[in-house]
Amino acid sequence: QPGDWNQAYYDAWAAGRTGYPMVDACMRSLIQHGWLNFRMRAMLVSFATYNLWLDWRGIAPHLARLFLDYEPGIHYPQIQVQI
Repeated sequence: QPGDWNQAYYDAWAAGRTGYPMVDACMRSLIQHGWLNFRMRAMLVSFATYNLWLDWRGIAPHLARLFLDYEPGIHYPQIQVQI
């Protein structure tokens, strides 16, 4: 719902500490290396939005800071496709 935001869920997702091994491994790899393939990027966005009910507009800036190949014209449309 608009205005809903669970900071604890966001913090766990952003740090790679959700308790879901694949999600956590992908986020930790992204934090360390700055790159993930498209499917793993899509999975991180889908998990955050569908499983944790985080608004995509709240998670997008975090991912943008991490991606070495960040390009706004590609980044935001790809996130919106996942939701």
